[in-house]
Amino acid sequence: MATTRCITLLVDHFNDHSEFSELMFGIIHLLESFDDESYIKELIKVSPKLFEKAPGWASTLFIRIMNHPPSLFILREVLNNINEANPERQAVASILGYVKVNEPALIEKVNIVLN
Repeated sequence: MATTRCITLLVDHFNDHSEFSELMFGIIHLLESFDDESYIKELIKVSPKLFEKAPGWASTLFIRIMNHPPSLFILREVLNNINEANPERQAVASILGYVKVNEPALIEKVNIVLN
């Protein structure tokens, strides 16, 4: 069984300018094989760097989490336990703001997570 440290290493490979979208989706499927809470906690930790480097892939990762109801509520719970001034929480809020602008159909889910 892979450790959660692998999540950080895998997320580091996302690049919005990559020509290898199949590889990126392969990484997503591997990340989603971790238990939801571990995956979400680690993803939040790397969110500042991820959003700076690959906002498109960052939004894809969070959209997939929000489209899975159990994961959506884990994301909300984990975020609620992080101080609003924390850069990781701020990065997730930025990613979700990006999602709201680019995927208006997900506004309600974003609001569930952030409220």
